Amino acid sequence: MISSVLRKPAGRFQAGLRRAGANTNFSAPIELGPEWTDVDVPFTALRPLGPPGTDAPEWSAADVTWVGISTAGTDDAPVRLEIDRLSFYGGPAAERAKASAAASGSAAATGDAA
Repeated sequence: MISSVLRKPAGRFQAGLRRAGANTNFSAPIELGPEWTDVDVPFTALRPLGPPGTDAPEWSAADVTWVGISTAGTDDAPVRLEIDRLSFYGGPAAERAKASAAASGSAAATGDAA
């Protein structure tokens, strides 16, 4: 899941990711307003946006190399978007991190972090 806190004058946007070596973005629509907004985008909401006539690769969070937020409309006006926090959780990378922490006895693996 992509989790972030964003604000911007109200509008429609796309939150997107790209995999290493893929010529396809995976994105999902998000709505923003002028107040700080918690935005969560489940990986299952991401849809491939590749060049026409090409087969989209399968989604995988294991090799994400690019994160983007873009406008979803056709308005060419300048946009100022503020991002306060951006994080990812869940998916294969989170499972590997959890397994690694468990192997080392880390409190993060057991949920006992203070």
